[in-house]
Amino acid sequence: MKAPLKFVVLRADAFRAVYHKAFKELKLETEADKKTFLDELRKVQSAVERALRRNWKKVDDFEVDDDFLYCYHTCGGIYSDRIFCKAYVTTIRDALQSVDSHGRWTYHTACEILVNPGAKTTGEAVEIRGEFFVRSGTCYINGTEMKRKWRTQLGCDE
Repeated sequence: MKAPLKFVVLRADAFRAVYHKAFKELKLETEADKKTFLDELRKVQSAVERALRRNWKKVDDFEVDDDFLYCYHTCGGIYSDRIFCKAYVTTIRDALQSVDSHGRWTYHTACEILVNPGAKTTGEAVEIRGEFFVRSGTCYINGTEMKRKWRTQLGCDE
């Protein structure tokens, strides 16, 4: 049985401090080390994307970014109210845990929800609901940016 999903809501400055721990550059000495790391990164990204595709549509609902640095971080975005829910956070947590038994990886999500598809500008079409990341089974939310009603929609009671 999986542990209950844990949430931590932080002010923007504390959120950034905890989040940026993911950007500690790894000391990869050889090309073989770099290849091994890239293979692990692709494994993490693939596990997340595969898990998300079971319930949602790529592009319409989400994207998994393929940019990378040599650190235990990857990210994506969500774009529909359909995916802005506790099941999304749980899916990310479970996908990470399936490929990262040490809890090293951080998966960051930008929440840019399409609320007015017929709008003339992106600003009118998209509602920016903030950001959060999942690391080691915990969802950390930028509480300065994300309103309580949106945190509740993700399953967070704080």
